[in-house]
Amino acid sequence: MKNIGIFCSSSSQIDPKYLNEGRAIGEAIGKAGKTMVYGGTDFGLMKAVADAAHETGGRLVGVVPKLLEERGRAHTALDEKILVDDLSERKRVMVERSDILIVLPGGIGTLDEAFSTLAGYTLGYHHKPTYFYDMQGFWSPLVVFMRRLGRDGFVKPEGKESWHVIATHAELLRIIAEI
Repeated sequence: MKNIGIFCSSSSQIDPKYLNEGRAIGEAIGKAGKTMVYGGTDFGLMKAVADAAHETGGRLVGVVPKLLEERGRAHTALDEKILVDDLSERKRVMVERSDILIVLPGGIGTLDEAFSTLAGYTLGYHHKPTYFYDMQGFWSPLVVFMRRLGRDGFVKPEGKESWHVIATHAELLRIIAEI
């Protein structure tokens, strides 16, 4: 069984189209018999993906900051709960426990996770493929920016190969099935 790290929004205020797409991704993870490694919470896009993965046979590993655990915000269906002190440790553990990383739409926290992961790759901390799912063009502005960083020499050549953009749902499902 392979571990798929998911970085995504914890917001419950997002457009339902993201929640629906997240559920479809979770279903693919579960049906493929994979383990989902994620932030471990019970709200927003994180919950939608996790619920669907769990309901279709996937295993859930939640990396939960102690503060969220104390507030009762950890998902109740976790197969494994890893308590951490803070968000930095959460990111580190998620990367360590994952074979690949998939970045779904999200806000500042998701951007932080994604950029920390990419920086770790270019600095030699890890070599995990990272896939940005450009659902409905969500990551398109970031992709333009990242390509500019590479073109202008701000990203080392090996860093340019640490991330990939997935443009379609079918392509993402293929990647999930193949790992």
